[in-house]
Amino acid sequence: MNVLRHAGTLAAYLCAVPVLLVTQAATAATLQWLGSVNGLDFEGVEVSGDGTTVAWADASNKLVMWTVGSGQQYLLGPGDTQQTGKVRGISGDGSIIVGSCTTANCKTNPYNTGFRWTSAGGVEPLSMSGPYLNTYAEDISIDGTVAGGAGFANAPTVWSSTGARSTVDGSLDDYQIFGMSPDGSVIVGMDASPVTAHEGATRWVADGLGGWTRSTIGTNPNAGPGLALAASSGGGVIVGVDSTTKIKGWYWTAATGIELLDTGIWSDVTAFALSEDGSRLVGYGDAGAFTALVWDGTGATPRSLEDILTMDYGLDLAGASLNIASAISLDGNTIVGIGKEAGSTTSSVFYVTLTPVPLPAAAWLFGSGLLGMIGIAGRRKRR
Repeated sequence: MNVLRHAGTLAAYLCAVPVLLVTQAATAATLQWLGSVNGLDFEGVEVSGDGTTVAWADASNKLVMWTVGSGQQYLLGPGDTQQTGKVRGISGDGSIIVGSCTTANCKTNPYNTGFRWTSAGGVEPLSMSGPYLNTYAEDISIDGTVAGGAGFANAPTVWSSTGARSTVDGSLDDYQIFGMSPDGSVIVGMDASPVTAHEGATRWVADGLGGWTRSTIGTNPNAGPGLALAASSGGGVIVGVDSTTKIKGWYWTAATGIELLDTGIWSDVTAFALSEDGSRLVGYGDAGAFTALVWDGTGATPRSLEDILTMDYGLDLAGASLNIASAISLDGNTIVGIGKEAGSTTSSVFYVTLTPVPLPAAAWLFGSGLLGMIGIAGRRKRR
């Protein structure tokens, strides 16, 4: 090839090289196993918004947390005792964990008690003033200032960062809360009232004055009454499942209303969680065996997390199975859930990261070096 003759063509082509090098950045993935888990609690593995902290109940229902920097530890309560129960939410930086405890010195009645954990106070029961003796904390905002759940007889309840309790809907005891948007502005759940004949999935939107405005998301004729599980920031995307069989997963947006999730090759699917902007959903599918699934978009066809790791990132799972994707970080790059390590018959917590990796400087040098050569060749030709 005559470099001088084709200098202009090469220069035009190579000018695009740096752009391609940026937009086509390589990626890497990791898979870690964190410890035993109660495999029947599909939503019982939670991850912080920044992806650095994971919490769950182990095979003995003891409350456990794991951090990237410090590894695994038990969540301790009064008298530095190990606590049993369920984990349901973690703040954005992992400093606050909420759920329900069943240990005698945590609960103050015969029923379950919602708890808040911090490194300073350990596991502490949430306020249960008035008739609300049985409480559940189901989620928490990323800044940790508001937790949502249920009081006795399923009264929708929120707790402030100080632990103060208030009901979301006054005396409407038959509305249940199951999730909260990361920014804490939207709470989602269901209408379980026989009076209203189960109107379906429900959301509450903060009114900016300390109160909440309730509205019915509705139902889907192919799924029946809805049960909303999670919401993106601002509540623009909500995911849930039918409240009867719990196997027909759906998504909601203001533009589409409730639509069934694409099932792909699976007979039944459910999405439990979504990224902050709602662009990535995670859950599971059932086709004779449970498989952790990822939807990259509300209307997308699901892919198994196993396929993503092996086909897109080249990881060798060595016979391990990823069965339930329970939670996802704000950016959608950290996914946690329940699976089985290779050769094991017991359930464990998996921790998956999908991390963009910047290209090495050598790639830029290659492109800029060629452009330099073209420039020199062009000057020589003009002489």
